[in-house]
Amino acid sequence: DAEFQKGTNIIQHSYIYKGSSSVEYKNEFFYRLTTGKMWANGQIDDFELLINIPGQGIYVPWSFQKSMEPAKWDVVGIGRLHDELTDFMGDTVRMGYLQSGMLRFHAMNFKPDFDLHFGMMNFFNMLAFEANDLLSEVDAHLTLSPYYYGYEKSELNDLSDFELMFLRNYIFAQHGYEFRNEELIAIFSMFSWYYPQAWKNDEIDKEFSKEEMQLINDILEIEKSRGQ
Repeated sequence: DAEFQKGTNIIQHSYIYKGSSSVEYKNEFFYRLTTGKMWANGQIDDFELLINIPGQGIYVPWSFQKSMEPAKWDVVGIGRLHDELTDFMGDTVRMGYLQSGMLRFHAMNFKPDFDLHFGMMNFFNMLAFEANDLLSEVDAHLTLSPYYYGYEKSELNDLSDFELMFLRNYIFAQHGYEFRNEELIAIFSMFSWYYPQAWKNDEIDKEFSKEEMQLINDILEIEKSRGQ
């Protein structure tokens, strides 16, 4: 119970939960916003939402209004959101990728018609993971996570020289490495999440996870055995 005093009362609350996951979603989160229109003045006077999930492909609502007026999302950090409206698994969303930082949505006199639903994507990971040719299912929002699903080192031996090169450099690209090789630039420029930052090049390996480093080392070992 909360006891309200005369004048302005500020209520703060927090909670932690894991969200849900599925084949399509690495994680997805729901939050009820429409109850804000049930408040005494029929709105949320000052609303701010911060989503902090760096290093992820993400989708967020295109709009919170029946009019489909676009929600004004800001990237606070390094990353990008696509301007195109996308139908993703039945939801109208904007897709993007965060290298670092967070997404911010701020609105005054907020009267949401829809609740919040956002998450991290698995769908395009699965397209790539199941493809015989890693580039045969290229999509603007494609992300790969072979270390997320787990892999056997022997499986890498079945990949072509080009596919190994692509997979190894993909990890660098996802962290914002600025390539000088024209072929790699052309390949990774196809992806919506590729956002090169030249200043990161010299120490970019410090951002790699243990799984990413293991994958790179496994690929380098195979490439060396092939005389590359």
